[in-house]
Amino acid sequence: IRLAAKQGKVGTSAYVLQGEASDDQTVRDLFIFLDEKKAFYEANAEGGQKFSFKAPLTLQEGNNLIAVTARDNFNLISRQFISVYYEPQSAKSR
Repeated sequence: IRLAAKQGKVGTSAYVLQGEASDDQTVRDLFIFLDEKKAFYEANAEGGQKFSFKAPLTLQEGNNLIAVTARDNFNLISRQFISVYYEPQSAKSR
């Protein structure tokens, strides 16, 4: 799994995570958990070796742990983690 985003701090709760999952056979589907809640799921309708995704997420104030999991046609998984800290812009100016 390759993610376009880096870990870090953001000033808005709207966050878009983009990336690509790949497998030597077929990427079946991909799901994303934001902390303890499933925030995104998409099946790979084309069934190819590569699967690009773009997931809109809503962050909570403070640290947000994002887990991206891709699954292949044999139910083997690959998982990537990213941590994003959300500090509202109004809080920065205080």
